[in-house]
Amino acid sequence: MKYAQTVLIVGFFAIIFGLGITSLVTPDRASSWWENRTLAQAPTVTVEGLTTGKVFKEYEKYVTDQFPGRDDWMAAYTKFQLAQGKTFVNNTHVTPDGLMIKRPMGETPAEQLTATATALNELGAELAKREIPYYFMVMPAKVNMLADYLPPDVSRGYGKENKANVLSQIDPNMVKVVDGETIWRTAYSREQIPELYFKTDHHWNIEGAMFGYRTVIDSLAQDFPDMAAADADVGRYTLRCVNRVFMGSWNKQLAGQVTNHGDQPCYYDPTTYSYQDFLIYKGPIDSKNLIAKDAFYATGLNQQTVPIDYATGYMYDQREITLVNKKSPNKLRALILKDSFTNPILFYLGHHFEQTTFYDIRHNPDRSVYEFIAENEFDVVITLYNDELFFGPLYIFNRVPTQP
Repeated sequence: MKYAQTVLIVGFFAIIFGLGITSLVTPDRASSWWENRTLAQAPTVTVEGLTTGKVFKEYEKYVTDQFPGRDDWMAAYTKFQLAQGKTFVNNTHVTPDGLMIKRPMGETPAEQLTATATALNELGAELAKREIPYYFMVMPAKVNMLADYLPPDVSRGYGKENKANVLSQIDPNMVKVVDGETIWRTAYSREQIPELYFKTDHHWNIEGAMFGYRTVIDSLAQDFPDMAAADADVGRYTLRCVNRVFMGSWNKQLAGQVTNHGDQPCYYDPTTYSYQDFLIYKGPIDSKNLIAKDAFYATGLNQQTVPIDYATGYMYDQREITLVNKKSPNKLRALILKDSFTNPILFYLGHHFEQTTFYDIRHNPDRSVYEFIAENEFDVVITLYNDELFFGPLYIFNRVPTQP
C-alpha cells in the first residue's frame, strides 16, 4: 500500500513539475490560430495590481492561455464532445456528412433594427441629394438559410424576423432593396441550398458566390442596361478547383476535428475578359497604390499555405480596394460597401463598371462613409451585405464607428 501511495505522490509531483518546467522553456505564443484571437501574456506586477488583485486575475488568464499543449487538450476535448453526439459543440451542429450549422441568432432588440433601417434611409436621402442611386442588397447567410436543417426540437432563431423588420421600415423612394433570399429560394430547391455554402465555414462557396454575383448584376441591369449583364452568366466562366486542405471558420472553432467535409477552394475563371484588364489600387487611385492581383487575392495558393482558409483562399478584408477596368462597357463609377461575403466576387463585379471601389467600414476607423462619399465621385452606391446581422458598425454611415 505504501509503495502504491509513493508512486502516486511521485507521479503527481512529476506531472506538476514537468508542466512547470515545460511552461518555463516554451516561448509564449502571441495568438491562437485555432481561436483567431490574441493570447494573454505575462502580466506586469505592480503595487496597484497586487493590492486590487488585478494581477492575480491576469496571471490566471495568462496561465490558461499559455498552458503547455493547450491546442492538443482542446482538440481532444472537442473530439470527445463530438463523439458523444451532442446537438451543439461550441454552438455548432455537425451532421454525419460534415455539414456545420451554427446555433441561430436570437431576437435583435427592435430599437437596434429601427436604428439600422433609419441609417439606410438617411444614407439613401443623402445620396439622393447628389442624384446618386442607392441599393441595399442583402444576401442570404448560411446561419439563416440552413436553420431549417437543424434537429426539429432546436429553435430556428430570429434571422428571418430580424430581416423582415428592417426591410419593412426602408423607404423605397430612398433605397432600392434586393433581398437575395427570395431570389435564391425561387432558383433552388430545399435540397440544393446547402450546396451553395462551404460545409465547414460560415461563408458561401464559389457556387453561392457566383449566384450572388449574378443576383447583383441582374438587379442593376434593370436600371443600367449597359452593364454587360450577359457576362454574369456562369456559362462564360470555367470552373477551377484546387485540391488543398481547407479549414473552415466553424471547423477552426472545433479545433479542425471534422475532416469528412470535402470543402476546397474553387474559382470561376472568365472566358470573355481577363484579370489583366484591371488596374488595382490598394487605397486611392494613385500610382504609388498600384498592386498586383496576386499580392492580395488567393495569397494562400501563391504561398502554398496549408491549410488554406476563406481569407487565404480568396482575400482578407481590406480597407479600400479600387479596380479600374480598362475595357469597361460603360463609364460608371461604383462604390460597394462590403462585408467578407463579397471577397470571392471582387473582380467579377469590377468587370461591369469602369471604376469600382470596395469599402469595408470595419477597417476605416478614421473616417465615415459620408466623408468618403463627399471626397469622391460615384454614379451608384451599393451596400452589399449578408443577412446574418442587422446591427453594429457596418450600419454606421454618418460617423466613425466607436472602436471596441
